[in-house]
Order: sequence, then structure tokens, then C-alpha cells
Amino acid sequence: MKFSELKKVSISYTISSYEVQVIGFNLGESAGLHITFHDEEGIEKFSREIMLMGEDYKKWGSDDEYIHEYIIANCDKIILM
Repeated sequence: MKFSELKKVSISYTISSYEVQVIGFNLGESAGLHITFHDEEGIEKFSREIMLMGEDYKKWGSDDEYIHEYIIANCDKIILM
């Protein structure tokens, strides 16, 4: 059954952890990341794929800590994608 008009629903979760996998890359240009977010019980709540490009890709370099900082700083945007 379909709604006769679109309904906007807002659901709230507490995210306590995440996992990151590199799913592809173009050397010197970009990297595709698969990010899985979990709640306090370790249950997967969201899974997203993002492209890290431009300055963000350059800032990553070989410093994996940058990826963690990027995800934390952009968590809301990533989840709402």
C-alpha cells in the first residue's frame, strides 16, 4: 500500500561505533569508502558509501587518523546521504 502523499519521518539513534572499508580508489584522485555505523549494542544502523575526493583525499595521504576525524566531523552529513 502506498501513501497518497509523501510522509516525512524522523528517527533517532545513538551511534557508538563505525567500521570503514576502502572499496576502490583512483591513485592521486579519489577513494571510495564503505562506512557501517553501529549502536551501543553493536547492531548495524546505517551503511553508506562515500567518495573522498579533492582536498579531503589529499589530506588523507597515509594518515588513517584523518579518515576517523573526517567521519566524526561529517557524521550527520554521511548518515543523511
